[in-house]
Amino acid sequence: MRIAGLLCACWIMSVVAASGQDSYAMGLGGVTSGETETGSVVGGEIAVAVHPNVTIYGAAGWLENVLPKSVQRSLDESAERLTRFTDSPFAFDGTASTLHGSGGVRIQAAAGAVRPYAAFGAGLGYVRVKVVDPRIGELPSAGITDDTRLEDWWGDEDDFRGTKPLVEAGGGIAVFLGRVYVDVGYRFTKIFELNDLQFSRVHGGIGVAF
Repeated sequence: MRIAGLLCACWIMSVVAASGQDSYAMGLGGVTSGETETGSVVGGEIAVAVHPNVTIYGAAGWLENVLPKSVQRSLDESAERLTRFTDSPFAFDGTASTLHGSGGVRIQAAAGAVRPYAAFGAGLGYVRVKVVDPRIGELPSAGITDDTRLEDWWGDEDDFRGTKPLVEAGGGIAVFLGRVYVDVGYRFTKIFELNDLQFSRVHGGIGVAF
């Protein structure tokens, strides 16, 4: 086992050494859009080159809100009905924040400072849904399912939080400026078990090449 571990460590070190400055670590920020409410994105990504054209990456981050627009519309309609019925103002603001982690393969141009790339990966996302009224605060999940599309989207669970599988694909432009790494990219993401929720994400990032 020790010999196998040593060989594995030597292989990883040789890959990094051979890659020159094709590997990188970066922080990133961006926005989500598409079928979901617009929200901010923050995260980080690290990648190791295993071939002049191929890097293996791992990423983690936070998505502010991936609640479908159709669900938010149903919350708005429910609040309007309650306002008319009670003569008291209601406003239901839903969010589906997500912590995610993923890994995958990135295929890019082998040389040059500016390198277009395509990326494909998979991972998991921990999704937490909440609905807030400005006067009442966060609403209990049992009180917001009967008259909205939230339960249809999420399923029959009463607790609107859970870990779901996801896949992602996209591309972008990587810029290697010596030890400085700059990235502008796009990802299309699908989260399963939520009526195949899908959305787009654009990001910009900066980090260190190694």
